[in-house]
Amino acid sequence: MNYHELETSIGERIRFYRETKNISQMELARRSDISNTSISNFEKGRQTPSLVTLAKLSQALEISLDDLFFGDISERFITAAEDEAAAIVNSICKLWDTGVLTIWQGEKFDNDIEDYFPDESHLKLQRFQSEIIRLMKGLRDFEQHKESYQDSQGFLKALKESVTTEIRKKIVSEKEK
Repeated sequence: MNYHELETSIGERIRFYRETKNISQMELARRSDISNTSISNFEKGRQTPSLVTLAKLSQALEISLDDLFFGDISERFITAAEDEAAAIVNSICKLWDTGVLTIWQGEKFDNDIEDYFPDESHLKLQRFQSEIIRLMKGLRDFEQHKESYQDSQGFLKALKESVTTEIRKKIVSEKEK
């Protein structure tokens, strides 16, 4: 990747993460203490942000510098995963993050599959039901109480790793049969 391609791709990722989080350029400028004109120029590939500026932007967007340079690793892992369990977990998390998938917000929350996927949803989990429900409940609980977590990213990482491990064990067990 040459310098211009890197400059353009970083700008595209700034825009992607900003829009994904429903943040305007003005709001990102306020959060990062960077002018909205500069942010516009970064997103269009007309200007290259310094390392300090990238750090401010990543903090304001609540993402890592790696995400700005290389994109969302978990998203790439979905399409390039050799590990089926991690691909499943990352796919569900991506669908959750983008609002495509959510958990039913009724009053009852136990492990009855119908509580999570009512008949009208036309969605049926064929495999890993309890693990996927646990992941979705964890994501829902995190979303509702994220300000109370000291290390929110650590919590999400632990949740994903735990569910991935559970699914891996079932995959191994299925292959042994």
